[in-house]
Amino acid sequence: MGPALLACISCGKGDQVVDLVRNRFEMAFIGTSEIGFDLNGSGSNVDGIAFWEAPTPQDGLMFVSSKDAELIEVWAYPFRSSADSLPSLTHPCISNGTNGILVDQDRDILYATIRFEPSVCVFALPSLSFQREITTAGTLGNEEPNVGLLELPTGQRNLYVSYDDVVYVHDAVTGAELGQFIPQHGLEELEGDALNQVLYIPDENGGSGVDVYDPTGNFLSTFGGDGVFDSDSEGILVYTCPPNAAMDNGKGFIVVSDQRDPLNDFEVFDRRSKAHLGTLQIEGVNNTDGIGSTQQSSLDYSMGLFTAIDDDESAVGVAWSVILQRTGLTCD
Repeated sequence: MGPALLACISCGKGDQVVDLVRNRFEMAFIGTSEIGFDLNGSGSNVDGIAFWEAPTPQDGLMFVSSKDAELIEVWAYPFRSSADSLPSLTHPCISNGTNGILVDQDRDILYATIRFEPSVCVFALPSLSFQREITTAGTLGNEEPNVGLLELPTGQRNLYVSYDDVVYVHDAVTGAELGQFIPQHGLEELEGDALNQVLYIPDENGGSGVDVYDPTGNFLSTFGGDGVFDSDSEGILVYTCPPNAAMDNGKGFIVVSDQRDPLNDFEVFDRRSKAHLGTLQIEGVNNTDGIGSTQQSSLDYSMGLFTAIDDDESAVGVAWSVILQRTGLTCD
């Protein structure tokens, strides 16, 4: 029997938590009819995805970064078509285009890294009003800076900004510089796991897997380094079980984009053991950079929504309920 995972039926407060028990699924495929949407907005060379979960799910927002346009795409629930496109977020702070994008759900804050500049632009949600610019110690010229977040047991929130081969650490609230570290391998994207107090950084170019670091940047371990990745490992997310952070017991899984063409692989790992559970493919989706997730239950997505960038052009969404079914996860 494979790893036991948990999810909830509707992901709201007080909802029933159920076991998801399964063997490794090896390979799962999502067909065109199972894709919820494919959105090509006003951005150009899009890269990252982030969700803001509103108190009322139907008021939620999705953000898509754009490297070659001076904006961030803004999409309204249910993210079905161009009719759900809202006016793009524009501001002098993002005038060089955006790459990394992240939502601090607890503080209702949107962070975006800027191409060729060592800075992070900070906006309030849902108003999208500009708050501040955080400047790192990086130098000009990096094309693909990214951003991650990790809340410490003390309540401090660390903001991690990848820039060339260095990760700069800042206080996410004040913007104060806290330090920096050089990862073991090449990097772009990073993902924090607050319960386990670790930072996951995929080896973007070397195929060695995903490196694990403590909050100060000390290397701890690697997983997925046994030939799992065929191409660049880029986008990464943690699916927590159950989704409510206060109830998080460490179970769940980690999804990493294996940037392939003509069909992208999404490698799935058990969150606890780091064992490779299998590979997910979505019809027509290739060369994926960023991936995003919301586990908030809504009328259209009862168990939340997984989204991936398709070949720098669009954001493709698949309901988590579909993915769990196709991968063999079952709710008892």
